[in-house]
Amino acid sequence: MIASLDGAVGAVAADSLVLEIGGVGYRVFAAPAILATAEPGARLKLHTYHLVREDQQALYGFRSPEEIGRAHV
Repeated sequence: MIASLDGAVGAVAADSLVLEIGGVGYRVFAAPAILATAEPGARLKLHTYHLVREDQQALYGFRSPEEIGRAHV
């Protein structure tokens, strides 16, 4: 499981961002408040929830581990 990611913001989209870590870009879905402050090239650390379903896998990013427990992913 991926517990957190710390790297450079590669790109920001409407519902997600890409964190570049060691040459790998991770797409992370995040809240609008996180996306609004994410700047390409800036360093960002997110605590993550890895959603695994039969038809989908996704990473969701949060500012703190406590936010994960409050989220309804």
